[in-house]
Amino acid sequence: MTWPREERLGRLIGALRRAGYDVTDLVPGRRVGFRLHDLERGVVIPVRLQIAPLGRELLHPRSRRADVASPEPSPATSPAPGLDLVLGYESGFDAFVAWQPEVRRGTESARAALRVPTGKLAEARDYGVGVDVRPPAASGHRAEIVTAIRPDRVREYLEAVPDLRELRRELEEIGSEAVPRIRRAAFHALGTRPPCTPRANLSALGTIEAGQAPEAPSPPGAGRVPPPPPSPPSGSMPPPSSASPPASKTPEWRPAREVGTGFATPEGAPVSAGPLLPDAPYLFWFKVGDPVPYSIEQTATEVPIELLPAEAELDVALFGFEGELQLDPEADVGRLRIDEDGCLHVRIAVAGPHSPDPKLSGSLFFPLRTPKREGAARLRCNVYCEGVLVQSRLVSALVAREWAGPLQAGGVLASELEYSLSRSLHSAQLAKLPPADLSLMVNGDQDRHQFRLYAPGDDENPVITSSATVEASELTKPIEYCRAGLRKASWGDEDEWQKGVPPKYSAAGSPEQLESDLLDLAIRGRLAYTAIIDRLVEDREVRRELQGIRYHARIELAAAPERFVPAALFYDAPLAPGANLSELTLCSQFVAAREDPDVALEDCACLNGSCPGWEEKTIVCPGGFWGFRHAMGWPVSLDDGDALGVLAYESSLRAAMASADDLAGVAQHRKDVGGLLHDLDDAPDLAELLKLLAAHSEQLVYLYCHGGETPGRVPYVRIGDPRGPRLTRGEIFDLDLEGRSSLIFLNGCTTTAVSPESQFDLVDAFIQYGGAVGVIGTEITVFEPMAAPFALDFFQAFVGERATVGEAIRHARLAALKRGNPLGLAYVPFVLGGMTLEAVGMGPGM
Repeated sequence: MTWPREERLGRLIGALRRAGYDVTDLVPGRRVGFRLHDLERGVVIPVRLQIAPLGRELLHPRSRRADVASPEPSPATSPAPGLDLVLGYESGFDAFVAWQPEVRRGTESARAALRVPTGKLAEARDYGVGVDVRPPAASGHRAEIVTAIRPDRVREYLEAVPDLRELRRELEEIGSEAVPRIRRAAFHALGTRPPCTPRANLSALGTIEAGQAPEAPSPPGAGRVPPPPPSPPSGSMPPPSSASPPASKTPEWRPAREVGTGFATPEGAPVSAGPLLPDAPYLFWFKVGDPVPYSIEQTATEVPIELLPAEAELDVALFGFEGELQLDPEADVGRLRIDEDGCLHVRIAVAGPHSPDPKLSGSLFFPLRTPKREGAARLRCNVYCEGVLVQSRLVSALVAREWAGPLQAGGVLASELEYSLSRSLHSAQLAKLPPADLSLMVNGDQDRHQFRLYAPGDDENPVITSSATVEASELTKPIEYCRAGLRKASWGDEDEWQKGVPPKYSAAGSPEQLESDLLDLAIRGRLAYTAIIDRLVEDREVRRELQGIRYHARIELAAAPERFVPAALFYDAPLAPGANLSELTLCSQFVAAREDPDVALEDCACLNGSCPGWEEKTIVCPGGFWGFRHAMGWPVSLDDGDALGVLAYESSLRAAMASADDLAGVAQHRKDVGGLLHDLDDAPDLAELLKLLAAHSEQLVYLYCHGGETPGRVPYVRIGDPRGPRLTRGEIFDLDLEGRSSLIFLNGCTTTAVSPESQFDLVDAFIQYGGAVGVIGTEITVFEPMAAPFALDFFQAFVGERATVGEAIRHARLAALKRGNPLGLAYVPFVLGGMTLEAVGMGPGM
């Protein structure tokens, strides 16, 4: 059966088939009509179904896409034979959300939107089923029972639908007083128990009338009283066959895991409101567990511990600001460990208060001292999992002797989540992330940038943290110096490329040209390295401990695109200060390895940090460049949701390619890409590309294109006919896609006079609004002789060999270097460097 790509029903169909159903007679459309063939009982169930993608945007009643999850209105007189339901899904959770639509009378503006907190999906993941009950409201919506179900409970849900209908009618008659009892009865009908420890901090499922604020959740006591032992619903079918996965047992207990932060006195008494006194000792606390009333968190964050890697550890590291909250450099990193039962315990304590408040039990405490001056003071709190920065908070406190304002947290004391690869530390991706050896974070404002370095250490090496503040004016020169070097290597001029200027490198460069460019780039890369990294590792002991990254390592750089630092060009091998090209030579061992056709540069000792001439300050070895030696990623902070450590696909990988018609070798390149990616869709123009993006059907989207800026300085990319429309941030914003499902490779050839910051604006748009898990782009314009083989080398490693994104980019850089071209350093993966491809089995027949 060929399923229309617009619907993407694969997960549901796989779940139905594993539950003993088959599906025939598909009727495409926004509402899908089909028939369930119950293979166990030999009956056919007519179904009218709507698939509704869910997203955190639906938590906001003013969301422009709130109506996506609405049932189609239908006339009150229309018949409803068989089963009529709406099924929602969210890609980050292995759970469905099902509810039965009511006939909605009134205008289109009165349509309702489903509101699904991630906690309910997590509850379904734990217990098999999660239920929320909404009584009828004066605003017009009918009584509703919304169910979150795991795929292995699809049969139980379909069999319980008649009982749920009956319960809904009863709820309609009795109203809110019946909610707790009907909720328990709904769990009973679905063959499971309600959770034993419902979390009051999570919102209930329900509907939001268009333009209205969310309504109150179900009563906090709902579901606390366990129902009678489960028994099959009346009129239910026989148990599923052995081919169906058995329903998991309901756990008796589950720990809470909300993130809380705040301040306390040295004795352990929480500071619940008001300013901190000047020049006074305090403790900063960080806790994962039961909600704490003293928390100063501005963004609710919950850690799904059951998804973290086995025996996972979370490192919490504090970083200071000059002249603000003063930290103890010997007590700024603590560690939490997750036991087999899912509880978090302090593994490495930092400080211990004399008599902590009982509600702060299990917290990490960090000593600090307020500044002598009055006013605002800050610190940064970062959370790392296996060396990868997953959350960063900016913690601020008012320091004052007296305060006449309202004594409440939020303005006086606050902790704001500023950088996030996971709003909930959702480790469906963290569990499969290769550990990072080094994390570098860049933040700040237009005047000053803060750099935060973190190396996780191990049983033999300590954790390393370091901070440095660099004036923006100091940073501009080395960054622009590096980019000018790339431009000079690419087309022989440090200025932006202009139409008609030919590239220096064709299919391969001459040895003399390669040597000259590598020597020049090393001088520039060394300047950038000393301007940033040397300032972070001024301490000799820290410098020695960081020598481990001399060898091949995994590095993640956390920064907004507008604060991009060209770390691939960092050159950390010793180099004579002030050396000029005439005083430097290229490493002879590298030269021999490059000229030997039987040696892959990945296997060359020089490219893995073991160059015999490493300490020679007049020898330049390409292994000194971070981009040639390390696997790197530049993941962008997400406005909502979770970054993906695994780009999953069902049955077969799908890819799409859109290209500019006037590129000289585009026809052959399309054939070459199709030979590697096989199932390759073609988007001949912008309209078709936007359709493919909106369908969320491709895991890889490759744009082999031109680029430029409009007269109003708006960056664009151009595909198809040279006279056709262009893709700008506006078109991507209008897509406003929920979820992230595609890795986008933006290979812009002969892009004219576009600043890197302008190009990064498109990168951010693809990630926040275009359905991208990440974007691979370039720091400068590239040319076809470089761009086409680089893409093929990347796809071969990422798709063919299942390398991580960071490793695949490094492979493509070294392949270009082997051909005599150093410009692979211009490519930047704005995505987790540890992300990989993974096939998800769909069961027989898929």
